[in-house]
Amino acid sequence: MNDKEWERWAEDTAIARYAVIAPLVTRKLTRSEYRAEFRKSVSAIHEFPDGERVVSRRTLSRWVDWFRNGHKNRAGERDSEPGFDALKPTRRKDHGQTRVVAPGVVEQAVRLRAEEPGRSTPTLVDLLRSNALAQGKEPPDIDPATLAYHLRARGATRRDFKHKSRAFPRFEHPFRNSCWQGDWSSGVRVEDPLNPEKTRLSHLHAFIDDFSRYIPHAEFYFRQNLPCLEDCFRKAVLNGGIPERTYWDNGAVYQARQVRLMAARMGIQVIFATPYAPEGKGKVERFFRTVKERFYPEAKRAGLTTLEELNEFFWAWLDTAYHDREHGSLSGKTPRERWTAGASNVRMPAPASLVDLFLWEETRKVDKAGCIKMSGNVYPAGEHLVGQEITVRFDPFDLSKVRLYTHTGVFLEAVSPQELKRQTFRKALPRRIEEPAPLESATTYRKQLSRSLREKVDETVSQVRLESDSGCLTAPEFIALFIERVGNRTLSAPEKRRLADFFRRNAPLESATVAQALSGAVDEKGRDLHVRFYLDKIQERRRQNG
Repeated sequence: MNDKEWERWAEDTAIARYAVIAPLVTRKLTRSEYRAEFRKSVSAIHEFPDGERVVSRRTLSRWVDWFRNGHKNRAGERDSEPGFDALKPTRRKDHGQTRVVAPGVVEQAVRLRAEEPGRSTPTLVDLLRSNALAQGKEPPDIDPATLAYHLRARGATRRDFKHKSRAFPRFEHPFRNSCWQGDWSSGVRVEDPLNPEKTRLSHLHAFIDDFSRYIPHAEFYFRQNLPCLEDCFRKAVLNGGIPERTYWDNGAVYQARQVRLMAARMGIQVIFATPYAPEGKGKVERFFRTVKERFYPEAKRAGLTTLEELNEFFWAWLDTAYHDREHGSLSGKTPRERWTAGASNVRMPAPASLVDLFLWEETRKVDKAGCIKMSGNVYPAGEHLVGQEITVRFDPFDLSKVRLYTHTGVFLEAVSPQELKRQTFRKALPRRIEEPAPLESATTYRKQLSRSLREKVDETVSQVRLESDSGCLTAPEFIALFIERVGNRTLSAPEKRRLADFFRRNAPLESATVAQALSGAVDEKGRDLHVRFYLDKIQERRRQNG
């Protein structure tokens, strides 16, 4: 700790020590009273800056003597006057100096760690010794724990250097659309469209121009998936042009093949931020902070009920309260002024290419009927393409028409499915399927169907009986024997139905044969396999027995 921290700690320690001896030094006591107070202080638990502890008799006597007579060093010289200051801990006169380790060795260790902050202390010891041998010197005899102590005192731990090495100097790209930063942020809660009685957290996705701090587009969504990212980026490009590069998060949604394909079509360089380093996306993170400080408090109290209302309010706030407000990093200019001044360098997408820029792409092989299949839909491709692989480009939310290309990228034709069975591409759906709120009618219907199934199984089992020799099983006896031998499981209604059907087809079944077959199957594979495995073993044993 530095000198100021030491003084504060020493004073707090002296206050704690004085609280311990106060009953002994603040008033005159008889010998018996002093002994009683002394015993009480020794047996009590006292609070100190470094925690609670018990004070020994010897330590208590020493503190009383210091308070009354002053503190003396080992040479018998008084280094503090009697009173409160005598209770303060004293530092060594050689504080900050190494006694066991040569100062030059520690400084060399600091330089070695600065070169590579990830080096451990034992590695530094090995390097110090090897460097000394290379110079023809005696290698230093230093313990790693001792070196670690001195490195901590100099602020040269791995953590210290890791923090120092991760510097994020301020930067600014030279013109509009030179670089866009993009990221997600948690939004505010609005009404859940699947269940109006509940609310749902929204998510804000935004793109910010590095040069002007202008927002080409930002929007609230209910999900943080690929279709939402593409939708936001498409609107940003249509509003502000094509950026030279994008700088966004390292998450899986940004690394999707469709995103990289979309960027390649528009000639955009994609740069991924360093993981766990939000400072690298400082401009978009600062924008999110502004939104949370200035927009969210109003949005939560504006009586918003739907996501559409939230976005309308946000876009109005963005257009007036943000874009037309002077920005501290823009030399007194507003984001709109900088954005408008840099319009000469804007690269807009060609109108003819807008159709293809944001389409998804999949590869399919034309079958013998001259068709391709995608998401359950069958599309005619032409008999002349049978056996060839072609590229399919499509809107993931509208599969009513797709565009076909050769593997070299030559456009063939746009076709519609023979029958539109699925409107949306399966990969465009969120990974976590939204479950609708439970309805009492559906719950009642499910329970009724389950009850009917159980009754049907019980009826089947009760009807299938065997009227023959006493050595054979009835259907209930067969199921009971199966449960007894296999054990460790509860049979479901479909499993019981399978057993009843097996019994109906294969009766009569001898009790000894079934028992032997099940016992052998359990010994061989255990009790956790499918019912069919144990039934096959019964059939195998019956064939062996003739």
